[in-house]
Amino acid sequence: MAKEEKDLAILSENEVVELFVYFLTTARVQIDDPNHYGPMRLLFAAEKLRDFVAGRISPSLQKLFEDTEPVINRAHIVVNDTEKFTAELDHLSTVVAEYLVEVSGLSATNHEQ
Repeated sequence: MAKEEKDLAILSENEVVELFVYFLTTARVQIDDPNHYGPMRLLFAAEKLRDFVAGRISPSLQKLFEDTEPVINRAHIVVNDTEKFTAELDHLSTVVAEYLVEVSGLSATNHEQ
């Protein structure tokens, strides 16, 4: 990624504070939350970050956000079904891994050698 693309996604101080406070307060409430609330809260934080940087990101990152949005939405819907929720989180991991391989310039075949 070119330097100017990295600079596009800089967060404002208010956005940093909002995410920072969210992470800290979420850590505390995790103690009392039901089992799947932790992953659900992390998905919410990822969505919040995505929304903060909208319009300030590279086309490839925008595509990642577009590709993951429906999966995240489905995960929210099935959060109380462990098997389905896990499958959606696994799907997210696959989408993210494919993105990272693509933007790094590495191909999956290079890793199999």
